[in-house]
Amino acid sequence: MEVDAMSRWYQVFDDEQVNVVTRVAARRHAAGAVCLGVLSGLGILAVIVGVVSLLPVAVLIAGLWGWAGAALIRKWHLLRRQVWCVKFSDREIVGYDYRRRRIRIDWIDARQVDIAPSGLSITSTRDVKLEIPVAFPDYTALCHAILEHADFYEIPVLVDGRELLEVEANVIFPFLDELQGPAS
Repeated sequence: MEVDAMSRWYQVFDDEQVNVVTRVAARRHAAGAVCLGVLSGLGILAVIVGVVSLLPVAVLIAGLWGWAGAALIRKWHLLRRQVWCVKFSDREIVGYDYRRRRIRIDWIDARQVDIAPSGLSITSTRDVKLEIPVAFPDYTALCHAILEHADFYEIPVLVDGRELLEVEANVIFPFLDELQGPAS
């Protein structure tokens, strides 16, 4: 009798709209880099023709590329961590980014789960990060399922980067302030 070691059940949550929005953002930033390249080429052409001097154009191009390069790298790094499809089982969680590349975290290697206004993120001991945006249609059900696994594996749950026990109740439940009424 053979036992298939790979047979695991998976829960799957996906949202093609998150994938589309992320891909559009990546294309927009890539187009910005192309425009900056064209502007740089025009600046160099203006120097060659003799319309402007080299120093101001060189400083402007270097400054723009430094600023834009840092912004692009940071934005693409954020976009690559955000997933549009999440599959998880009792052993692992797997997400797929806009490039359809797989981000895998074994529950045993998970270091923390962080819940923030933008979404939920899971970080591994190797600093692999998987981010699930709030835009998921079944976000609440997905969060509950992930938090159950986090509880089972004793993975710390953070709220906006702070441990759950450090967070005041009115931060998690803002409606509590309204229920208390005016202070006497």
